[in-house]
Amino acid sequence: MAAILALLGIPASVLIARWQMRSTLRQTEEASRAALVIAELNYRNALEVAEANHRSALEVMRGQADVERERWLLEARSAQYRLFQGAVARCRRSYLAQEIDVEEWEDALDEIHEALYAIGEVGPEELYGIAARLKRMCGTMADMRLALDSNSQASRARYWEDVVRPHRVELNQAISSALNSSDLRGNRDL
Repeated sequence: MAAILALLGIPASVLIARWQMRSTLRQTEEASRAALVIAELNYRNALEVAEANHRSALEVMRGQADVERERWLLEARSAQYRLFQGAVARCRRSYLAQEIDVEEWEDALDEIHEALYAIGEVGPEELYGIAARLKRMCGTMADMRLALDSNSQASRARYWEDVVRPHRVELNQAISSALNSSDLRGNRDL
């Protein structure tokens, strides 16, 4: 009887071992699927983080490029405005001089023409309009001075103060506004 029970125990042991093997295989498959799902989620999260970092880096680069462009524009405007102001001052000196120097007038008018063109390149439009008026006034003053006018130096000085100077003051205010309107003025890193 013990032998019969032992013979019956073998198939039962084999059957139990099979069930255990199937259960282990099922658990392994489920663990493998769970690991794949976790790996996929980790991959997606890492990809999202990488994309967010990339977008953030691009935004920082765009911001830096904008700051550099603003800085360049501010420097370019400032330089061109100084050149134009120097050209207007040169016209004033030629206009108020005791003796007429035709070559000096021609040089001054060429300089103011070139400076006006440069201001047209860097703007703004309002400032360019004021500068164009001043250039025309300098041309008119040259015509008056070179046409053998008999105006005294005192009358030329009055003309400058009464007619031209207000436009120069307006130009100075427009330049100040153009240079101070930049967003960079608030940036202490400049």
